[in-house]
Amino acid sequence: PKEIIDIVSKYKEQLKFIFIVSRVDLVNELSASENVYVSEVLPGVKIFTEKHPGIKCERCWHYFNATTNAVDDLNCQRCVDHLQAAGE
Repeated sequence: PKEIIDIVSKYKEQLKFIFIVSRVDLVNELSASENVYVSEVLPGVKIFTEKHPGIKCERCWHYFNATTNAVDDLNCQRCVDHLQAAGE
């Protein structure tokens, strides 16, 4: 529902950490599938899950899409930035 998307979209960048997943997409419609959870508490809310096709970060365990020019193919960009900031 639009009301819920309006509320959670404010936190879109943090949702993957809140839900402990690799990626969150907010959509207006979701077709039926065996991987869809339909909320009994929040009418109209559906959640689709699937395994991320990317690489598992060695540091935070989130999956990410590797880039060909990545400095570090074992860690996601967020962890690379944190490690560089920490001087590691």
